[in-house]
Amino acid sequence: MKVLFINITKHFEGPPDKKHSHTRHVLPPIDVGYCAALLEENGHESLLIDTATGHFNTQSIREKIREENIDVIVLKPDIRAYQLTLELARQIKAFSCHIICMGPRASTSPELFIFEGSPVDLCIIGEAEFTLLEIMEKIKHGKRTDGIRGTCYFNKTLVTESPRELCGDLDSLPYPKHDLFIDKGYSFQYPIAINNKKNLIRVNVHYGDP
Repeated sequence: MKVLFINITKHFEGPPDKKHSHTRHVLPPIDVGYCAALLEENGHESLLIDTATGHFNTQSIREKIREENIDVIVLKPDIRAYQLTLELARQIKAFSCHIICMGPRASTSPELFIFEGSPVDLCIIGEAEFTLLEIMEKIKHGKRTDGIRGTCYFNKTLVTESPRELCGDLDSLPYPKHDLFIDKGYSFQYPIAINNKKNLIRVNVHYGDP
């Protein structure tokens, strides 16, 4: 199956990037890289649109979904972009794709995305990698996606399933799919030259917060 990740920032459908008075890093969503690598290890294909790296609008995203024949869309909203996320989800629901939300905003405030009539089918609560893989396998085999640990959905009321245990063996995760990020417009401003951007490849030496 083919999944499209969309990282949504508050700059979605905004003006092209301008010079900022404060340092602004554009860093790749490494959690998406982990999810994509695990999905591809299990036979799924993954793509990424990151609205932080350039100018995107609803029309260009709709065209991408149509061209690539996407099965599942995973939205990762910035903490300030939940309304934009819902607006986009309503626009792309016409493609009959499964729409899932992941990330900190979806984990801490799933009720913003899951309600009666919402275009979002599921929220992933907590670590997304193995939960998303289970969701994808269920969809692939035509099975229902309710009852999956670490998810929240609407069934006459807001339903939050029991938490999925944290990944105890980090070596069980494949390396992130870095080709989603290389030469895709990510940059780091270092050390304090506000408009002196550096291209980068990000290497994490930790997982989650301490």
